[in-house]
Amino acid sequence: MTYKTILTCTDGETDGRGRMSAAIALSRRFDAHLSVVALGYEPDLPAYAYGEAPSLAMTQWYEESRKRAETLAEAAAERLEREGARGDAAPLVATYAGAGPAFGARARFSELVVLAGGDGQGGDGAELSEALLEGALFDGDAAVLLAPRELPEKVGSTTLIAWNDSREALRAVRHAMGFLSEAEKIEIVMIDPDEDMAASGEALALMLSRHDLPVELAPLPDEGLGASGALRRRAVEIGADLMVMGAYGRSRFRELILGGVTRDIIRDTPLPVLMAH
Repeated sequence: MTYKTILTCTDGETDGRGRMSAAIALSRRFDAHLSVVALGYEPDLPAYAYGEAPSLAMTQWYEESRKRAETLAEAAAERLEREGARGDAAPLVATYAGAGPAFGARARFSELVVLAGGDGQGGDGAELSEALLEGALFDGDAAVLLAPRELPEKVGSTTLIAWNDSREALRAVRHAMGFLSEAEKIEIVMIDPDEDMAASGEALALMLSRHDLPVELAPLPDEGLGASGALRRRAVEIGADLMVMGAYGRSRFRELILGGVTRDIIRDTPLPVLMAH
């Protein structure tokens, strides 16, 4: 498997973490077509405002958003041409609340979506970045690569698979085969595995070994770090330049209220992370 259609986005505001640069680098690596969605935002008006707000003002807001999106799309297209990347750029106007589903609809026919990972600092763009991620995963049913500020020289040469015996994790592994097929080392990490998880980890290792991939099993205790902390520590220990994991193994609402590995990783992404749901 390889990636021949890659999607990313730009909004001119939350694009400072290298999203476009990462997408261009990966499109070159896989000789892929890169599509860029240029986002312009309409204001989210409360329901009562629609009966009162002057139609002229609403039209003006939309036109300003449309022009901004078109300007961003032109700039993205110029950058693709300047850097010799094959691709296209198109505007998309949506409210902040509707940006995730609208972007997800564009992601449906892409094999890989590249978005910015969290820097652990939060900030104004964090919630929007999570909305775009969720749109790509749920509405687009796409695999998403979260990229840190600086992309490693070769993403996936040492890959950590965060295995928890879930459907989501298995889908992520299958979507990651374009990277795994070029890996020099693959480690299947299981945090405090029970018998079932350990057995499924062995089955996964066998499946990957049949592709002649250099795979190892690593059952590890969390040692009080929690699953996300233990995964981050192991990634540092082995020098991983890609983590593969399932996203939202439990509902988004439960992740929001109770926390979870997905939310921890997307808010602080020290290495490229490929996710699927």
